[in-house]
Amino acid sequence: MERDAVPIAVVAIVVALIMPMPSMLLDFLIVVDITLSVIVLLVSVYIRKAVDFNVFPTSAAPADHVPPGADISSARLILLTATRESRPRAM
Repeated sequence: MERDAVPIAVVAIVVALIMPMPSMLLDFLIVVDITLSVIVLLVSVYIRKAVDFNVFPTSAAPADHVPPGADISSARLILLTATRESRPRAM
């Protein structure tokens, strides 16, 4: 089960790139991404030796792949739900 986590995460990111996501799920994923980034930042600030944070490469790989997926999904959501009335008027 543990060794299947990375392939499942990769497939989930690819599916998020292809299929439109509901806005609530997208908001939740962005919040989770920001939370994980802050946790990694705080842990890296407060460790005394670099070897104390030996899980960093394992945690950095998925954390680097989620934001582009969320960006593409949010851009798709904006473009799919935009209407002519919601666009700003030119002055």
